Amino acid sequence: MAFTPSTTAAAVLRHPPPTLFLRSTCSSFAGSRGIRRRGDASHPWRRSSPASGPPSPIPSAPSPFTRTAITAAVSTDMGVAGWTQKSFRLAPRSRGCHLITADIMRAVPELAAFRVGVAHIFIKHTSAALTLNENCDPDVRKDMKMLLGEMVQDGHPRFQHRDEGDDDMAAHVVSSLVGASVSVPVTDGKLALGTWQGVWLVEWRHSGGGRTITVTVQGEKK
Repeated sequence: MAFTPSTTAAAVLRHPPPTLFLRSTCSSFAGSRGIRRRGDASHPWRRSSPASGPPSPIPSAPSPFTRTAITAAVSTDMGVAGWTQKSFRLAPRSRGCHLITADIMRAVPELAAFRVGVAHIFIKHTSAALTLNENCDPDVRKDMKMLLGEMVQDGHPRFQHRDEGDDDMAAHVVSSLVGASVSVPVTDGKLALGTWQGVWLVEWRHSGGGRTITVTVQGEKK
């Protein structure tokens, strides 16, 4: 069956949007296929002056820019796209690494509405962190706490930030080393984690209190 471009796609072909002429893309194709850069007087789309009306029709052999325009303008078999965002507060934890996958699933039941997508999980603090790691053997979390404690010393003599106790600056360092967010695929309403993967809270204050997590889900709904 022959493909007939939609009205939108045909309009794109007649008047290719200026934003498609990226400098790096033009340079690479110009060197490998002999395509003129935008601005060259000999380029088929630049032969008409602004006062002479619309550009000339595209050449019989479409350039890579044309194919990009068609791809961007035509879409089929797509479901309903959507997003949701929710913040919740975790109960206070002691210093260490804590598995919080179940907490996230309970706090964000809206995940169940998505057939496919991505969940971005973010912690709104500078003395705790999030990461993905072992979800079964608790010894892994104990070993991680031990190793981080050896790497980052509480009350290091060269620390200048000491306003909130010896563990505060150490917690800031651990937060940056581990990271403030993780992104996880969503499949059939669930976090598509590996068999042995879970989301960890890395709490590094001795009394950090509750921690606020924001989860943003984007994707195709069921």
